[in-house]
Amino acid sequence: MVSKPSKPLPQPLPYEGRGANPPFPGREGGQGVRFIRASDVGRYAYCARAWWLTTVKGMPTEPTRLAAGTDAHLHHHRRIQRGVWQRQIGLAILALAFVLLIVLLLR
Repeated sequence: MVSKPSKPLPQPLPYEGRGANPPFPGREGGQGVRFIRASDVGRYAYCARAWWLTTVKGMPTEPTRLAAGTDAHLHHHRRIQRGVWQRQIGLAILALAFVLLIVLLLR
């Protein structure tokens, strides 16, 4: 037999979802603890900044802007990768030039 808890379980606070400014402990006007939903964890895991902007700052999410941000991040990643490859190729050419210089000096 399962016994009932001595005091009632806490109920979730009113929270309208995305764009709402949920109460947090220690915030002005906060009325307690807000329950963390699985969708909040998923949004945070996908992009912590987007989660913060919607949950804490109350900014609405726009799918077109999120897609544009994803594209911008992908473009930036490709530019960084290209720079890494160019650096490695440059170092290889420099090493080859150094070896050729040593060979020519020892002749």
